[in-house]
Amino acid sequence: MFSETTGSVLSSIGNISADIFGVLGVIILLVALGLTRGKKILLVVLLSLYPTALVTHFFPFYGGVPFLTGTIPLTFEPLILFILALVASIFIIKNYIETTYQIHSFWRIVEIISLSVTVVGLGIAILYHSVGVDNLYNFSIILNSFFSSATALWLWFVAPLASISLFVRR
Repeated sequence: MFSETTGSVLSSIGNISADIFGVLGVIILLVALGLTRGKKILLVVLLSLYPTALVTHFFPFYGGVPFLTGTIPLTFEPLILFILALVASIFIIKNYIETTYQIHSFWRIVEIISLSVTVVGLGIAILYHSVGVDNLYNFSIILNSFFSSATALWLWFVAPLASISLFVRR
């Protein structure tokens, strides 16, 4: 009986796609980063995703930069712009976010987990809609259902703001 249950659990885990494990791995890394460095870095990355989405989505010069179009395929331009805009936004916004460091408490863990999940969710939603990363990689059905629709994008834009207002304490 125990071996049948173990076999069914292992077969269920085997059916989960690798990109789900990748997303969970990134969330775990962000939780570890938040626990060691504090919630400020997660808040900075989260708030940096908003201007990055605007810059990436409304950038008027795709295919127009002559030294990039010869060396980089046009499908990678939005991804490169996303990374550059995110780094620039982080460097600008980090000077304006100030938080206190809470010593080991349950609420601190809830804050960090909620911020990590919303950072990853918003980042993937922006990558889906502004960068078009689904053209570069074939994601699983589960991730497509969570991130590909316009409603999902809107919900992922609202979820971090709700998470900050509900869970993050100064």
